[in-house]
Amino acid sequence: NQRKIITLPVTLAGLEPGDAYFQDKWLHIPFDLDNHKEHRRDARYERATS
Repeated sequence: NQRKIITLPVTLAGLEPGDAYFQDKWLHIPFDLDNHKEHRRDARYERATS
């Protein structure tokens, strides 16, 4: 079961508790690559990082 960590600025909000953790002022969001459609939050993260 592959896991990938998305790293985002801490300014993004709206995550449920336990979904992500803060480290060095960055937000780390783990999700399953083989089931990413359910685990990815939505397109706002793509917009925020593009």
